[in-house]
Amino acid sequence: MASAKRRRLRQLGQWGVGLYLYNTFNRFYDVVLYTAVIAKWGTLKGGVMMMALSLVVDWVTLRLYDRFKRDVFGIEGLKRVRDSDATTWIGKVLRWALRQNDLVTFVVLTLMTNQFVVTAWLRHGADEFNGLQRRDWVIFLSSVVLGNLYWIAVVSGAIQLFKTLIL
Repeated sequence: MASAKRRRLRQLGQWGVGLYLYNTFNRFYDVVLYTAVIAKWGTLKGGVMMMALSLVVDWVTLRLYDRFKRDVFGIEGLKRVRDSDATTWIGKVLRWALRQNDLVTFVVLTLMTNQFVVTAWLRHGADEFNGLQRRDWVIFLSSVVLGNLYWIAVVSGAIQLFKTLIL
């Protein structure tokens, strides 16, 4: 029993460190780098550059995630909850929420996170780390386009607002 508890605590710690590092990188990428590139090269050219970069960065992240076969972000843990036969009311509510429509999940995760998270979450199976199938590629590339168009609009709008109010 003590070793099972220790494993769970270790897994939670691993998720915490993984999420902290990943979110730190994403904040730099989304706020600093994305804004600097759009400001310097404009909405169209800068947007295309950042879309291409995000495709590469998130594809490499997926490849590394699959290669190391470690759930360092908690995505596979949540998939196990989604796919389980929950017995507690909290487990049932969480399972229900995680089993909602893939299209809704796709749009919400694309606008709130990034292509890696969307693809890792929506691909079938938990703890399989089996690369990208055709369906996964469609999800990944669609998320690249939608997520970047959204973020290009947000960043470009913020830059224009800043120029209007400050300059």
